[in-house]
Amino acid sequence: MLSHHFHGAATRVPEDATAFGMRRPHFVVEILAAWEPTDTDGERHRAWTDATSTMLAPVALPGGYAALLGPDDGEQIADAYGRNAARLLDAKARFDPEGIFSATPLPPP
Repeated sequence: MLSHHFHGAATRVPEDATAFGMRRPHFVVEILAAWEPTDTDGERHRAWTDATSTMLAPVALPGGYAALLGPDDGEQIADAYGRNAARLLDAKARFDPEGIFSATPLPPP
């Protein structure tokens, strides 16, 4: 597990100045699982990450850091961008109508 303290200058940026909407001080926690190629029980490791995430959920802020979310994390993705989602989706439609750039998940339109 990795934790990052989101504070300082990043929290002083106005919420509507960038796509990322969560500008108050907080901690970002990354829950990672990795295993040797010879370990064929990947499900055990994935279950650990899911259980750890569930355990932390009661104290977590809504959303998350968008680059750490997956395409199936729809509700969290929408919360990650907050009020900036509509503006971001407008820009995406204007500058990337074919959807070529999609590494970071966006909220549904």
